[in-house]
Amino acid sequence: MTDHRRGSDAGFTLIEVLVSLALLTLMLALVPQVLRLGRQAWQIEPRLEQSTAVAAARDVLSRRLAIALPAIKRQDGVSVVTFDGQPASLRFIAPAVESASSGGLQEFRLMLEPSRHAGTLNLVLVIKPAMMEASESELTLTTASDSTVLMEDASQLTIRYFGAAAQPTEDDAWQTRWVGRAVLPKLVEISFRQRDAVRGIVRQHQLVIRPRYAK
Repeated sequence: MTDHRRGSDAGFTLIEVLVSLALLTLMLALVPQVLRLGRQAWQIEPRLEQSTAVAAARDVLSRRLAIALPAIKRQDGVSVVTFDGQPASLRFIAPAVESASSGGLQEFRLMLEPSRHAGTLNLVLVIKPAMMEASESELTLTTASDSTVLMEDASQLTIRYFGAAAQPTEDDAWQTRWVGRAVLPKLVEISFRQRDAVRGIVRQHQLVIRPRYAK
């Protein structure tokens, strides 16, 4: 009797075995789901970072270009605004962010430039301090500049300008260039592409900005 009780105490009952198997089956069933959730979280993180970068780039461009100034300069004896709008680059004058209250000015230039990784481009905003000469009422640019990367792995920057055509008799229309004009464009459309960090597909981004001081 004593030996029989010892053997029964040392082993597992049928119920214990069934419960153990049920728990093991449940754990094995949860493993693929846990792995899938981990993989999804790993994929979502780069997308969130990319979405944040796109939103930040839109915000910077919208705020800076919206307060572009019609700063006058002399060009071939004619007064024109310091606004160089090209199909794939843009240069304009706006109040400096850090000295808006003191009247400081900066030149902003939007363009694509090669990144540190071969074969890729970055969307950058080059910022250069500008000073207004009171005697001549013209801008003087310094040599110092600062380049801010708005978007990595960008491509196909396309810029269009809406406003009066070169001929006064023509109606307002979208144009690929805005150079040597007496006024700012009424609207600026900026389009660029960026490769999705996870899926590898190319996404198109577009924004339209209205300069506040356009006529």
